[in-house]
Amino acid sequence: ARLVDTAEVSATPLEDRLERLGRRLIWITLAIAGVTTVLGIAGGRGLLLMIETGLALAVAAIPEGLPIVATIALARGMWRMAARRALINRLAAVETLGATTLILTDKTGTLTENRMALRRIELADGSVAVMGEGLSTEGRLEIDGKPVEPVAGTPLRALLETAVLCSNATLRLDGARVVGALGDPMEVAFLLAGLRAGIDRSRLLTERPEEHETAFDRATRMMATYHRLPGSGFEVAVKGAPEAVLEACTRQLAKDGERP
Repeated sequence: ARLVDTAEVSATPLEDRLERLGRRLIWITLAIAGVTTVLGIAGGRGLLLMIETGLALAVAAIPEGLPIVATIALARGMWRMAARRALINRLAAVETLGATTLILTDKTGTLTENRMALRRIELADGSVAVMGEGLSTEGRLEIDGKPVEPVAGTPLRALLETAVLCSNATLRLDGARVVGALGDPMEVAFLLAGLRAGIDRSRLLTERPEEHETAFDRATRMMATYHRLPGSGFEVAVKGAPEAVLEACTRQLAKDGERP
């Protein structure tokens, strides 16, 4: 924001060209007026008369209608862009847009809100829809339009718990309403999906405290968090590129139990 506030307003290409043209016309006009005055005096005309003639010639040669013509041309371009639903606040912007060859822009806050949402979970035995909007924790899981509960020991529950545990994102809650989110948008989406399914990360961490984290690495393309289980032992929650995670797996959890 500070850089935007201190940004200098530069002239458009058309304004630069008009300024250069104006300078040239001034010098050319002064030269012609001077030559005319000198030749008139040399030809026997009166000094005062030739000075007046030179000044009149200089004033008459200045193209006073040039800015008006440029304004009319820009206004016509503005009108044509308005017909295509492009709103222009400054006439000079019409010419600038016409001369633009490369646009670098950040879509966040314009085309998107820098948010992600988990809408659907694909399991081996079916698809689960995640219902809910925005940062609201209100929602539910559905299969074919019918509510479903992520029962302990099922692939759905294991998947959601893994997504919630393997995360650095945090949510600020005011009752059942999220008033703020900090972290990667994808991880925020996982936490919201977990809350809509009745899985709270803080409660899970109380039962299975995090002992260590392996941050996402470009070489492994995975992230892992290590959690101490009640009693003894550890549980590792992993997320990452599908091909990298699948290559590291030796077994899968299905509806009827573990499989090779």
